[in-house]
Amino acid sequence: MRLSTAFVSLAALLSGSFLVQGRLSALSSLSLRIFVPVHLLRFLYASALYSSASKILHITATFWSVPLPSPRCLPATNPPTMALDALLTSFDLGIPLIISNPPMEDDDVSVPDSPSSESGTLSPGSIEKQRASLQSYLNALPYECEAPEQMQAKLEHIVGRICICAETKNWLVLTTWDGMLQCWLLMRYPMSKAIRAKLTRLYYELCLVPGIEPRVMRSWADMLSRLICNKPDSRRKLEVGDLHLPWQPLWRVLQKELWPKKRMHDSSRNVVNILLFVAEQCRRYFPASEIPEMLSTFLPRLTKDTVLTMVPVLTSFLPPSHNHLYMPMVFKLWEAFNSSVIDDRFVELCGELSEEHIAGPHSEFGPEGTAEWKTVGIWTEAEWTFLMGKTLGSMSELQKTAVAMPRLLMSPLTADVPVGATRGASTTAGHADTMADKQSLRIKKLINRSSALAKIIVYSLSLDGPVRDSGSEGDSPSSEGFVAGSRALDSLDKLITSVESFFHPSNYGIWSLNLTHFVQRLMAEFSKRWKEEQQPHCKTPVTRRLTPEIRRNFITILRTPVLLSMFSKDPFTISYSQAAIRSMALLEPALVMPEILERAYSGLEVVNETHRTTSVMTMLSAVALPLVSEKIYLGGQKHVIPLLELCIPGIDLVSRRVACAMHASNVIILV
Repeated sequence: MRLSTAFVSLAALLSGSFLVQGRLSALSSLSLRIFVPVHLLRFLYASALYSSASKILHITATFWSVPLPSPRCLPATNPPTMALDALLTSFDLGIPLIISNPPMEDDDVSVPDSPSSESGTLSPGSIEKQRASLQSYLNALPYECEAPEQMQAKLEHIVGRICICAETKNWLVLTTWDGMLQCWLLMRYPMSKAIRAKLTRLYYELCLVPGIEPRVMRSWADMLSRLICNKPDSRRKLEVGDLHLPWQPLWRVLQKELWPKKRMHDSSRNVVNILLFVAEQCRRYFPASEIPEMLSTFLPRLTKDTVLTMVPVLTSFLPPSHNHLYMPMVFKLWEAFNSSVIDDRFVELCGELSEEHIAGPHSEFGPEGTAEWKTVGIWTEAEWTFLMGKTLGSMSELQKTAVAMPRLLMSPLTADVPVGATRGASTTAGHADTMADKQSLRIKKLINRSSALAKIIVYSLSLDGPVRDSGSEGDSPSSEGFVAGSRALDSLDKLITSVESFFHPSNYGIWSLNLTHFVQRLMAEFSKRWKEEQQPHCKTPVTRRLTPEIRRNFITILRTPVLLSMFSKDPFTISYSQAAIRSMALLEPALVMPEILERAYSGLEVVNETHRTTSVMTMLSAVALPLVSEKIYLGGQKHVIPLLELCIPGIDLVSRRVACAMHASNVIILV
């Protein structure tokens, strides 16, 4: 029996590894074929004692066109979609598996991962444009590709084998077919929303199967994320109305992992982070009508000892729609506890909600599920004041998730911006977290707080107040009104003014990296929103969109800090400043390019200051496109030759930094 089972697993692995012939290696002319003795397959098929082995051998034999007798115990083959429906309704008797998806047409396909569809130029509801987008991508490849009909047949084949492996609980072979499905998804072919929604439901239920190795569960969670495609800068494949998932089964499994019994506790097994990741990916598909039940389930378990455990659960499970049911509770809870972990989680939640509800009643949540517009975006005046206080206090803890950074820069206790150096909640939050329950230390997530804070500010910008009079020449500006008529922009102006002196190179410190990264994220989110609102299918109402006056004042506020930090002593700080300068130059070249050129000439004329020389060279490579393009900035082209001539005395092959900067300046010539 062991020998037959081993041969069955080997045969199934081989069949899964060579399903898509030649396509996985991007060589369509290569055809792989495995020759296995027919009598060996028939022997294995006859000696298999389990139905799972018989089914897998039937798959293998069918793929290799081997005639095999049909045993009476083997059920008839069903289409993949029917098999998936049957599997979802009988996968685990202990968990209700009732598909509640609304009916969808077969031609209602999800948007393919092609560059043209992600740019927003295509309508996601037009299947003709989606197929044209796919064809334009396939035509750009240097080899002939399969037709969409052929790839749909292969998808049905893969889905059918996944259903059989899941029904027979053969997790080893299922992992192989997971790889096949992942390869299919990487080929950028469209998938119908019906199959995508049911596959998402299947992998959601697979993540809840008890006793699975964390490695296998992590691969299923990754496949779930790929099917939903919840990446920040990509179009989501499934909307709220396409899929509904139950949250209670996931909570029951997570509850056992958070507070395991001592006699069953295994310190080497930690799947809490995987389950919370699954909840974060699927929380928009949890029914909004279950929010009161979620709160009644989670809040009684929240104590001073379990707060760092339950707050991640709250932020991972609560759906983004109908946020008026839980946001008052969130702010009350936020004010009651002093913790950097709570700050990270709630700041990230507020940033996501600000971005999700920017379209108002026209969002995917509908008029009932969207957040109501208030004083500043979706926030009241008291909530906005609290958020801005957290933003200023977070300047000491920003960028804890930076990559490839010295360990000293990762310490939140040594990165304090010395604005109001009195010891308070902003400096003791990290110490308070170390005194928490040991179970909460198992929950780990890298949160980019600077990006979340930037989303809160950028997606709250709108014309929501009287415009402040800038005053005539020689007169001081009026104190009444707001900058460009935006309350959020006025708050940003005050925030940057309070920390502007810490951008100067002479005042360099650990805070310099944090502040420049925050400014870079502000410019990135602003550019993203501005580009989205220029598209014809933008759902944001015209009255809530960014205006040219807001754009000019936004860049004017950030221009001086970025130009100061351009000559910083840290290469990471310089790179963040250059990224922000590039975005500014593309949006408002008339405001930024003259300042850049003035600093470029002064930095290149004095070649003995190598630090300024290298900074200017790399900065010029960042703004090369607006410098040479007449459509973006007219008049910058006449500066190209003089700037290149000034770079010649700075050539020093001995200095590695100068050589790298000269290599970067060649970008100008190429453009």
